[in-house]
Amino acid sequence: MGLVKKGKTSLLVFERDIPVIKIIYAGDSNDGGKDSLALARLERAGLVQRATENSKISIEEIRKLRMVPKKKVDIVKALLDEREEGR
Repeated sequence: MGLVKKGKTSLLVFERDIPVIKIIYAGDSNDGGKDSLALARLERAGLVQRATENSKISIEEIRKLRMVPKKKVDIVKALLDEREEGR
């Protein structure tokens, strides 16, 4: 992640071998400002929030963000169901 912050590389997030998210450095890009405009639009829509020097998140806040299943799930059955559906 440090290299992404420095603008030296990007980071791809995969789900089942399919790239679903690309994380790039958003500052000082040489794309004519397209990335900055897109980022500003997402920020206005409330979909992203830029970090600041003072914005630190605590472990307690991260734990609150964890997804907790609403009901108990048989993970093996769910996996087998997905295989049958061809996903």
